Amino acid sequence: MKSDERPTMLNCASITGEYGWPLFAFGRLIVTANCFYTLLQHNLSAREAFGRHTSGDWGDLAPEYKARNDKALLSGKAPLCSTYILSKDVRLRIITASNRSHTRILLADGR
Repeated sequence: MKSDERPTMLNCASITGEYGWPLFAFGRLIVTANCFYTLLQHNLSAREAFGRHTSGDWGDLAPEYKARNDKALLSGKAPLCSTYILSKDVRLRIITASNRSHTRILLADGR
């Protein structure tokens, strides 16, 4: 990266940071406006949450859903979903499509 070039959300090296290279293709990244604003309020960057998701840290999911993600990661034929609890009332959800064409970052209530 050039010294005057600012990293962007779509720059893979800047996305993964401390989490290393992604374990899977994630396609186009989509973040809802309400979700972005909420992330700022909770001092959590989309980059941090995205890094956790792409490294296989499925967050606050029940064990059976984590196991389902692990199988989907190996098969490459099912969606990958992570959930992170930000506060009592706020849950962040990250979903990578089964065909790995896109990944959505949104609030669990769909906003």
